[in-house]
Amino acid sequence: MAGFPSVFSRVWLAWCLAERGEFVQAITLGQEGIRIADDANDLYTLSLACFGLGIVYLLKGDLDNAIPVLERGLVLARVENFPVLLPFVASPLGYTYALSGRDTDGVPLLEQAIDEAVAMKLMANHSLRIARLSEAHLLAGRSENALPLAERSLQLAREHKERGHEAYALRLLGEIRSQANPSETDNAIARYGGARAIAEELGMRPLMVHCDLGLSRLHRRTGNQQRAQECLTTALAMAREMDLRLPGGTLEGAEA
Repeated sequence: MAGFPSVFSRVWLAWCLAERGEFVQAITLGQEGIRIADDANDLYTLSLACFGLGIVYLLKGDLDNAIPVLERGLVLARVENFPVLLPFVASPLGYTYALSGRDTDGVPLLEQAIDEAVAMKLMANHSLRIARLSEAHLLAGRSENALPLAERSLQLAREHKERGHEAYALRLLGEIRSQANPSETDNAIARYGGARAIAEELGMRPLMVHCDLGLSRLHRRTGNQQRAQECLTTALAMAREMDLRLPGGTLEGAEA
């Protein structure tokens, strides 16, 4: 193999656990992967291990810890010329930059990750890479760029039977439609609902929280205060249970 199976298995297991909101175990595994790769001075394995721990921090909403780990992985991939690892590390790093308000850093990196993957015909997780670029545009107020990318992400996820990524694309379409004119409200609710149903089936609790937060904001804007509060209460309870950091960095910020 190109690197250490003991680290590779920890990377993928940590990612799976983080998607389920089991962050304590995920972080432990991610840190173990980096320690093993560091001790062996295997730079390919170390770059992938940085991706593994970085993606855990990203899913937890701990952007301050995600950025330096992912940056280390990207530097290794570039300096040591590991092109196959570039899309894996550059995409979550670019997305983390975008979530941190660093749009001018995030979008080019997200685009590079997509271009590199296309050049290598690397289709695994490609729907997720496109979804991240779409959301970066949405966060920067460019919904006209975000919508076609989100629709492409959904199409790819369904074609490749990536159901978890399909849920991410549906939630993103809910976000985009919820910011459109009021005639899109029912469409947005349906997209959020589809995303949450898949996330619940697969045990993707952090994604469930973000779906509920989106629904809460949407119901509040449309005047359904009772339903908005129900969604918010559910989201905050789950977030507290997982110690999930929400947009703004605090549960209080989400409630506001």
